[in-house]
Amino acid sequence: MARGMPPRPAAGAGRPPPARQQRPQPAGQPRTNADQQRRTDQQRRADQQRRAAVEQHRVADQQRRSADQQRRGGPPSRHTAPLAAQHRLRQQQFLREAHGARQVAEAAQRTEEIRQRVAELESILATGRQRSARIDLAGLSRTPPEPDFDPGPLATPEPEPRWEEFAPAGLAVRWGGRARREQREAAARDAYQQAREQWEQAEQVRADRLADAWQRHEQRLAQERADADAYNARIARVAAGLRDRDPAVVESFLRTVLRRVPLPAGFPRRAEVSHDPATEHVTLRMVLPGSDIVPPLSGYEFAAPADEIRAVPRPDEDADDLYYQVIAQVALLVVRDVLEAEPGLAGVSFQGLVDDLDPDTGQPSLPCLLSFQAGRDEFAGIDLAELSPEECLERLDAWVSPDPSAHEPIPIAAAGPASP
Repeated sequence: MARGMPPRPAAGAGRPPPARQQRPQPAGQPRTNADQQRRTDQQRRADQQRRAAVEQHRVADQQRRSADQQRRGGPPSRHTAPLAAQHRLRQQQFLREAHGARQVAEAAQRTEEIRQRVAELESILATGRQRSARIDLAGLSRTPPEPDFDPGPLATPEPEPRWEEFAPAGLAVRWGGRARREQREAAARDAYQQAREQWEQAEQVRADRLADAWQRHEQRLAQERADADAYNARIARVAAGLRDRDPAVVESFLRTVLRRVPLPAGFPRRAEVSHDPATEHVTLRMVLPGSDIVPPLSGYEFAAPADEIRAVPRPDEDADDLYYQVIAQVALLVVRDVLEAEPGLAGVSFQGLVDDLDPDTGQPSLPCLLSFQAGRDEFAGIDLAELSPEECLERLDAWVSPDPSAHEPIPIAAAGPASP
């Protein structure tokens, strides 16, 4: 059967069912109108069935041709083109949605990074209060290690050669003559003597290396003892200086305390410490982070119509409030650590400075943004956990810059000299 031709209907298919045999009418008697109508209806139904079968075969043949063309890589037929177009549209829609989801996820990730940084800036004081600022000088003393000497493979000598390993076997003597036996013994003794000489040389080298290793071990232990003794002597001098209230020792000790204050990455660590042994009052002049430490953005958002990730600027008011919180927390945490680490102090004067440029000369300057004094009892009466940093500074009658974010300095009388 040729491709594309519908199969021949089976016997009887598409044909009207055989009419029931009518009883022959008498000659000359005409058929009734009802009989004629019935035969017409039967013929019409048979024609409709034939046309439906032909159409089914035609559609099936078209589907087979389209499938063959797709397998051969040919262009789709006019009947499959709408399906392909719908598939392409669905693919494009899927790609657009996937791209949008990736952009939204990236914007959310960037926003989360900013949120974490802001959370870190907002929790400087709360995080710092969770650990003790005390330094246990006695616990810092070092005990030098005293490891046993481990020579390793150098401790094991090589096996000494034995004559039995080189002597000719008795069987060789039985089957050889006297001269041959003597030759073999002489060769064996030469090999034995050569092996002993090599062994003695190797043993001498091993002994020399073992002695060198022992000497290095002793030198290392001696150096570690000397380093530990020197370190412990410095610790003892610091402890004695603190007991004697030596200003140089107290100031050096407090600089160590300041280096241990847990501040976020990127914060400056420069500070000047001045101790007055007469009043047991210490003045701290410390460089604070600039206002650029506050993230300028609140986050990111994906703008679908423009297909771009857009930055969301942080409102100026929010940035100013956050910067004020930052410098207030740093000042309070520093004073808290100093008073806790050195119980002999009666009070602290704090001056917070910031690196900037003088607007008139363009030269580097250190305007003072924050200044206050706190006695030990006064500071201990402030609940750092319950009060906000701003409220704590108000309790301490602190001088604060009218516009910290702009690095506007406080009056010189309140700031005092500042030159760290």
